[in-house]
Amino acid sequence: MSILSIGMERGQKIGEALGESRGEAYVLTDLIIKKMKRGLAPEQIADMLEINLAIVKEICNVAKDYAPDYDVKKISEAYQKESLCPTAK
Repeated sequence: MSILSIGMERGQKIGEALGESRGEAYVLTDLIIKKMKRGLAPEQIADMLEINLAIVKEICNVAKDYAPDYDVKKISEAYQKESLCPTAK
């Protein structure tokens, strides 16, 4: 196996993992935004979705800047760039 093919294979695996992580962050953001729109508090959302309260609070804080439309894609991207989100680092 050549160095080039090894590098391409590693790059593909990294790209796939990054895409998967971004997709998961998008779905999580979408769920949290839907609950926010229903008037639920971050504590209720975290309990309902069985996820870490710090993550819910972080997404809720980012989402406030995008009210009242709450563009999930933009919120998810901002969350990944500005937060504790593992895919951002």
